[in-house]
Amino acid sequence: MVSIKRIFRPSPAATDSSPEKLLGEPPEIATLRAMSTDRALWRVANRDLEIGTVIDIGASDGRWSNVCAKHYPDAHYLLIEAQDSHEEALKAYVSAHPKAHYVVAAAGDACGEIYFAKTVPHHPLAARNRINMNMPFYATGS
Repeated sequence: MVSIKRIFRPSPAATDSSPEKLLGEPPEIATLRAMSTDRALWRVANRDLEIGTVIDIGASDGRWSNVCAKHYPDAHYLLIEAQDSHEEALKAYVSAHPKAHYVVAAAGDACGEIYFAKTVPHHPLAARNRINMNMPFYATGS
């Protein structure tokens, strides 16, 4: 039986997602990799599209941009994240990637504040009402 740790551990197929590499793996791992972000970006990159700027909305710690940069190393990256709990990781990411910049911000239909519950770190849902356990974030209106 294949453990979940084995499935997500980097392998040659993780850095080279070509169909030839996928054929040498067990079917369940090949399927997982074929559906991965890395594989999707490999397919896009093989269409010879020129991509000069990538905007990563909900960037978290920059993990997605890191995968994307394997396929578009010359692109400029703007990482946007609403939760300031990711700021240290974003600072580390942009210091290691000179073409990357980040901003801690949120977007909405009006200017104001948005709150994320501290009790559930990195939860995707924002609370509509401020409560004592929440921390404020500022939104820019369109």
